[in-house]
Order: sequence, then C-alpha cells, then structure tokens
Amino acid sequence: MSRSHNELSQVTITANPRDLQNNPYSPTTARYRVDDCESKTELIGWTSIATPSSAMEIVIPGSANKIIRSQRNPESKVLTVNTDEGLSTQHYEEYIYRVKDLKFVS
Repeated sequence: MSRSHNELSQVTITANPRDLQNNPYSPTTARYRVDDCESKTELIGWTSIATPSSAMEIVIPGSANKIIRSQRNPESKVLTVNTDEGLSTQHYEEYIYRVKDLKFVS
C-alpha cells in the first residue's frame, strides 16, 4: 500500500492474513504496531486485536499520523501485523503507507 494520507488524519487498513499456501484464514491471535519507517520511531506499540479474522480493519488514529521530520514529505509509516504469536503458524505482515505534510497543520 503506497497511497498518501493527509497528516493527522485517521487511516484504516484491512489486514488479510494468509497461510503458507497463501489462502485466507482466521488466526487464533493477532496484534499490530505502527512505526515511522525512516526514524524507526514507535507511534503505536503492540496492540491486541480483540477478534482476529480473515479481514481485520485496523484504524490508525490521526494522532499517530504526525510528521516527524519537517524536511521529509511525504513520510512513510508501517503497520506491522503479527498473527498466531508463539505458535508454529506465527506470521508477520507489513503494510506501508505515506503521510503527506500539510505545512499549515500543527
């Protein structure tokens, strides 16, 4: 995902877990985190998803989509999803999106 979103705006990303055969499945557990790609700044720490499924809508609040380095436009953020933590079926997936600096938003 490389779509640009406006600074301080909410972003919704749908995570679609896949098994080793690339088939959709509903994991036993799921969690996510959000980080700034370049600075590796944690924006949202590991957060559990209450009801894991084969299509999980993750809402990233606008407060997490802030511009960190004013010289960089747009900035890339990464949503990391971890399913089945600690099980033999454990899997990680990344969803990268961009946040556009609106210049006059603080």
